[in-house]
Amino acid sequence: MSGIEPKRIAPDDLVGDEGGPGLVLTAESAAELVALADHPTLAHLLGPRHFALLAHEATKRAQREQVRPADLLHSLIVHRAAPLPDDVPSRMAADVVAVEREISVVGELIPRCAGMPRLSAGALSEIDRDTLRASRLETIRALGIVPVGYRVDGYVRRVRAGKLPEPPERAAQTVVVYELGLANPVVWCRAVSHAEGRMLSLIALGETLGEAIDAGIAPDGFSNKAAALHALDFWLREGLFTNLLPGDISAA
Repeated sequence: MSGIEPKRIAPDDLVGDEGGPGLVLTAESAAELVALADHPTLAHLLGPRHFALLAHEATKRAQREQVRPADLLHSLIVHRAAPLPDDVPSRMAADVVAVEREISVVGELIPRCAGMPRLSAGALSEIDRDTLRASRLETIRALGIVPVGYRVDGYVRRVRAGKLPEPPERAAQTVVVYELGLANPVVWCRAVSHAEGRMLSLIALGETLGEAIDAGIAPDGFSNKAAALHALDFWLREGLFTNLLPGDISAA
């Protein structure tokens, strides 16, 4: 698997044969666009002119607040502080920003996490049920979990692969962005239900498996504990967990 393309945009990518529709590329605007180079999918979604306007507003505010322009993108979009195309809902653009941000973070973490151990696929079947519920799983560091309102996972992958997909459809789900593979690790993302995302988030926060599984079941999630455990087995095979901390039920 080749993973998600680590694509970065250059200012010239947003300029057409005649400068693009409404986009005049100056030295200043080029510098503003470079600051958002890790967001090629957002640039595709918004188009050159609106992406340049967003980059300008992010740069202006970042100078005042002494942060990176990319750190302000989500807030600017959610609060409609920069114009968006009429056919792009703010939630759609915000979802793209959130997932691309996690792709960048996970990509930066992968080299630092080289050699981390992974649990074997059958690790959960080796302990009894009561101990399992009281146990905790440690996740890999290169992991991001993003609740979204649109099907942005496939959209991001296709744009970064050089394709020109239609805007994503509305769908409530959670995107898991993570390091995949040991010998040649890559960044990958996968969409799951909000319930499964909730379960994974609680595990990543250090809650017990019992608490995480219960949250994944009620009321809109897995039909039973067996289904939740089946999902955890999948994530074990994906290499999401590094250690199992058995629970102490001696006082129960």
